[in-house]
Amino acid sequence: MSVSAQFIFFYLESNVKINVKIFLSLGGVEENYLKKLYWSMFFILLILTGCSQQHKALETSIYSIVEDQNSEEVEVQSLTDFEWDKAFLFQPYTSNDGIIETLGVDFKDPSNIEMREDIYLLVFLHENNVVHYVEIDRQRCSFSLGENEYITPTDDLIFIERH
Repeated sequence: MSVSAQFIFFYLESNVKINVKIFLSLGGVEENYLKKLYWSMFFILLILTGCSQQHKALETSIYSIVEDQNSEEVEVQSLTDFEWDKAFLFQPYTSNDGIIETLGVDFKDPSNIEMREDIYLLVFLHENNVVHYVEIDRQRCSFSLGENEYITPTDDLIFIERH
Protein backbone atom coordinates (compact mmCIF):
# COMPACT_ATOMS: atom_id res chain seq x y z
CA MET A 1 0.00 0.00 0.00
CA SER A 2 1.42 3.43 -0.88
CA VAL A 3 2.29 5.99 1.78
CA SER A 4 -0.66 8.18 0.83
CA ALA A 5 -3.00 5.18 0.94
CA GLN A 6 -1.62 4.23 4.37
CA PHE A 7 -2.22 7.77 5.62
CA ILE A 8 -5.76 7.81 4.25
CA PHE A 9 -6.43 4.40 5.77
CA PHE A 10 -5.04 5.53 9.13
CA TYR A 11 -7.13 8.69 8.96
CA LEU A 12 -10.27 6.73 8.11
CA GLU A 13 -9.48 4.10 10.73
CA SER A 14 -8.95 6.75 13.41
CA ASN A 15 -12.12 8.64 12.52
CA VAL A 16 -14.22 5.51 12.37
CA LYS A 17 -12.99 4.37 15.79
CA ILE A 18 -13.66 7.80 17.27
CA ASN A 19 -17.11 7.90 15.68
CA VAL A 20 -17.84 4.37 16.91
CA LYS A 21 -17.00 5.38 20.48
CA ILE A 22 -19.12 8.54 20.25
CA PHE A 23 -22.11 6.68 18.77
CA LEU A 24 -21.85 3.87 21.28
CA SER A 25 -21.59 6.26 24.20
CA LEU A 26 -24.70 8.03 22.93
CA GLY A 27 -26.45 4.71 22.40
CA GLY A 28 -27.36 5.79 18.87
CA VAL A 29 -26.04 2.98 16.64
CA GLU A 30 -25.44 -0.72 17.03
CA GLU A 31 -21.82 -1.86 17.16
CA ASN A 32 -22.32 -4.45 14.36
CA TYR A 33 -23.57 -1.80 11.97
CA LEU A 34 -20.53 0.38 12.62
CA LYS A 35 -18.17 -2.54 12.17
CA LYS A 36 -19.77 -3.29 8.81
CA LEU A 37 -19.44 0.37 7.85
CA TYR A 38 -15.79 0.40 8.90
CA TRP A 39 -14.93 -2.72 6.88
CA SER A 40 -16.87 -1.46 3.87
CA MET A 41 -14.89 1.78 3.89
CA PHE A 42 -11.66 -0.20 4.27
CA PHE A 43 -12.39 -2.40 1.23
CA ILE A 44 -13.46 0.55 -0.91
CA LEU A 45 -10.20 2.31 -0.07
CA LEU A 46 -8.23 -0.85 -0.78
CA ILE A 47 -9.89 -1.26 -4.18
CA LEU A 48 -9.32 2.38 -5.12
CA THR A 49 -5.64 2.34 -4.21
CA GLY A 50 -5.08 -1.00 -5.95
CA CYS A 51 -6.50 0.16 -9.29
CA SER A 52 -3.61 2.35 -10.35
CA GLN A 53 -2.37 1.66 -13.85
CA GLN A 54 0.98 3.29 -13.15
CA HIS A 55 3.80 0.75 -13.38
CA LYS A 56 6.48 1.93 -10.93
CA ALA A 57 8.79 -1.06 -11.44
CA LEU A 58 8.95 -0.37 -15.17
CA GLU A 59 9.63 3.31 -14.46
CA THR A 60 12.58 2.29 -12.27
CA SER A 61 13.93 -0.06 -14.95
CA ILE A 62 13.75 2.61 -17.65
CA TYR A 63 15.34 5.16 -15.30
CA SER A 64 18.28 2.80 -14.70
CA ILE A 65 18.84 2.32 -18.44
CA VAL A 66 18.70 6.04 -19.16
CA GLU A 67 21.04 6.73 -16.24
CA ASP A 68 23.71 4.64 -18.01
CA GLN A 69 25.37 7.25 -20.22
CA ASN A 70 26.30 4.58 -22.80
CA SER A 71 22.67 3.61 -23.45
CA GLU A 72 21.14 5.00 -26.64
CA GLU A 73 17.87 3.07 -26.60
CA VAL A 74 15.42 1.26 -24.37
CA GLU A 75 14.13 -2.18 -25.40
CA VAL A 76 10.72 -1.95 -23.77
CA GLN A 77 9.46 -5.52 -24.32
CA SER A 78 12.33 -6.99 -22.30
CA LEU A 79 11.26 -4.86 -19.32
CA THR A 80 7.51 -5.54 -19.31
CA ASP A 81 5.75 -8.22 -17.29
CA PHE A 82 2.27 -7.75 -18.77
CA GLU A 83 0.51 -8.14 -22.11
CA TRP A 84 0.36 -5.17 -24.46
CA ASP A 85 -0.23 -4.58 -28.17
CA LYS A 86 0.85 -0.96 -28.57
CA ALA A 87 2.51 1.76 -26.54
CA PHE A 88 2.41 5.49 -27.29
CA LEU A 89 5.00 8.00 -26.11
CA PHE A 90 3.73 11.48 -25.25
CA GLN A 91 5.98 14.51 -24.97
CA PRO A 92 5.83 17.10 -22.20
CA TYR A 93 2.88 19.51 -22.46
CA THR A 94 0.72 17.09 -24.48
CA SER A 95 -2.94 17.87 -23.78
CA ASN A 96 -5.26 15.20 -22.42
CA ASP A 97 -7.46 15.69 -25.52
CA GLY A 98 -4.40 15.03 -27.69
CA ILE A 99 -3.66 11.85 -25.74
CA ILE A 100 -7.25 10.62 -26.12
CA GLU A 101 -7.23 11.41 -29.85
CA THR A 102 -3.96 9.52 -30.37
CA LEU A 103 -4.92 6.51 -28.23
CA GLY A 104 -8.42 6.27 -29.66
CA VAL A 105 -9.75 5.42 -26.17
CA ASP A 106 -10.80 7.44 -23.16
CA PHE A 107 -7.91 8.15 -20.80
CA LYS A 108 -7.69 10.54 -17.88
CA ASP A 109 -4.03 11.47 -17.61
CA PRO A 110 -3.13 11.12 -13.92
CA SER A 111 0.37 12.55 -14.46
CA ASN A 112 -0.99 15.90 -15.71
CA ILE A 113 1.65 15.95 -18.47
CA GLU A 114 -0.19 18.89 -20.02
CA MET A 115 1.39 21.07 -17.32
CA ARG A 116 4.76 19.32 -16.97
CA GLU A 117 8.08 19.47 -18.73
CA ASP A 118 9.95 16.98 -16.53
CA ILE A 119 8.48 13.74 -17.90
CA TYR A 120 7.41 11.84 -20.97
CA LEU A 121 4.35 9.60 -20.70
CA LEU A 122 4.37 6.07 -22.11
CA VAL A 123 0.87 4.56 -22.32
CA PHE A 124 0.39 0.83 -22.98
CA LEU A 125 -2.69 -0.62 -24.68
CA HIS A 126 -3.89 -4.20 -24.87
CA GLU A 127 -6.89 -4.94 -27.08
CA ASN A 128 -7.71 -1.20 -27.21
CA ASN A 129 -7.70 -0.77 -23.42
CA VAL A 130 -5.15 1.15 -21.39
CA VAL A 131 -3.38 -1.41 -19.21
CA HIS A 132 -0.46 0.61 -17.82
CA TYR A 133 1.30 3.91 -18.10
CA VAL A 134 4.80 4.99 -17.19
CA GLU A 135 6.15 8.42 -16.36
CA ILE A 136 9.65 8.63 -17.85
CA ASP A 137 11.84 11.16 -16.08
CA ARG A 138 13.67 13.27 -18.68
CA GLN A 139 17.07 13.08 -16.95
CA ARG A 140 18.41 15.76 -19.33
CA CYS A 141 17.33 13.63 -22.31
CA SER A 142 14.74 13.58 -25.04
CA PHE A 143 13.00 10.40 -26.10
CA SER A 144 11.51 9.33 -29.41
CA LEU A 145 10.08 6.35 -31.24
CA GLY A 146 12.05 7.20 -34.35
CA GLU A 147 9.71 7.25 -37.36
CA ASN A 148 7.05 5.18 -35.57
CA GLU A 149 3.78 6.52 -34.21
CA TYR A 150 3.79 3.80 -31.53
CA ILE A 151 5.81 0.77 -30.48
CA THR A 152 4.77 -2.89 -30.36
CA PRO A 153 6.25 -5.89 -28.55
CA THR A 154 8.18 -6.78 -31.74
CA ASP A 155 9.22 -3.19 -32.60
CA ASP A 156 9.83 -1.83 -29.12
CA LEU A 157 12.67 0.68 -29.18
CA ILE A 158 12.59 4.07 -27.50
CA PHE A 159 15.55 6.17 -28.59
CA ILE A 160 17.47 8.33 -26.11
CA GLU A 161 18.92 11.66 -27.20
CA ARG A 162 21.21 13.16 -24.56
CA HIS A 163 21.58 16.92 -24.06
